[in-house]
Amino acid sequence: MAINVRDWINKNSALVTLVAVVALLMSVFVLLRNRGSGGGQIKIWYIDLNTNQFFPGTIGDVAPIDPPSGELRDGELAGVVVHVFTCAETPEPEDRQYLENCRHDLKGKTPEDLEELGLFVGYYEKFTLDAKKRLEDVAKKHGTVAASPLFAQALPGRLLRLPDDENWYDSKSQFGIGIQARINRLCDNVEKVRACRPDM
Repeated sequence: MAINVRDWINKNSALVTLVAVVALLMSVFVLLRNRGSGGGQIKIWYIDLNTNQFFPGTIGDVAPIDPPSGELRDGELAGVVVHVFTCAETPEPEDRQYLENCRHDLKGKTPEDLEELGLFVGYYEKFTLDAKKRLEDVAKKHGTVAASPLFAQALPGRLLRLPDDENWYDSKSQFGIGIQARINRLCDNVEKVRACRPDM
């Protein structure tokens, strides 16, 4: 699958960039809107790369983090963000199918369990150790990183990977942009793509 994604990215680099920018702006808007209405820390899904199981955490925890297994993978913490999505029936923000799908408790489940729940994994996310330290320093000085998702996403050192690819790519590289852009092709309408969180 990674080879197919690379070929597609190479042939459609302008479209990939445009779609990624739109997706980034949409995700930042949703994060800010939900933060304002729900109060407190935004919860997101993480995955333990040792067990391949989901666990909940907050957006203020800068990945990689200590996973439930408590073990390292390749010399670093094995808890990384997993972006979970569903396809809504309509483009409406309060689409019934979207809300129903996203309310599943995924704790302890694996990516293979998602299809029967109407969900899918978009990609994994973590930061380089240098970027992680910078984000944690900002959080100590100015409050949680969740207060500034734009800062976290714009910071160099944000890494992405597909679930079936062991390679991590910088989010601003051609492959990193392509990983984000492919999400919009997994539903029949880009406006039906919805991100899911544990506190929905």
